[in-house]
Amino acid sequence: SGNANAVGRGISLVGNDIAGGANAGQREAIYANAVVVNQAGGVIRGQSDAAIYAGGLNGSGRTVSIQNDAGATLQGGAGSAAVVVANDYATTIINRGSIDGSASGKAIQLGSGQGSITIAGGQAQVLGSMDGGSGGASSLRIDPGAGQSFAYASALSNFAVVQVDSG
Repeated sequence: SGNANAVGRGISLVGNDIAGGANAGQREAIYANAVVVNQAGGVIRGQSDAAIYAGGLNGSGRTVSIQNDAGATLQGGAGSAAVVVANDYATTIINRGSIDGSASGKAIQLGSGQGSITIAGGQAQVLGSMDGGSGGASSLRIDPGAGQSFAYASALSNFAVVQVDSG
């Protein structure tokens, strides 16, 4: 028993299970905007799936904001990206810590909504690919800060804008 749809995930941002009708077995969208803040020392881990998953049907108009502070970790399992937005939510991700998608090779997978990813500060680390999703309006900003650097060795895809600030 229990919720078989969420097994292996760190945090699931979804509505209720749909029990009947054409969408039976799927999830509703979140009912309000969502904010997740992972503070220094925090670890959000997906055992076999995403550390953070945002999904559900018909999410237009909702926002998902994820802040991963310096010294914090978002770690995905082998079956998924560390952060997955499988909907049209407007999504903002600010990473100053570690987003570890090394188990799957995927760190961030955005959906069809407008997304904004900022990699900030000298401690930021992203292991795995970053995909801006199918919405065509996502942006990526890398801002290591004065005297700092950011190294990245994976793929970037589906970003309308990539901005790299000096460090």
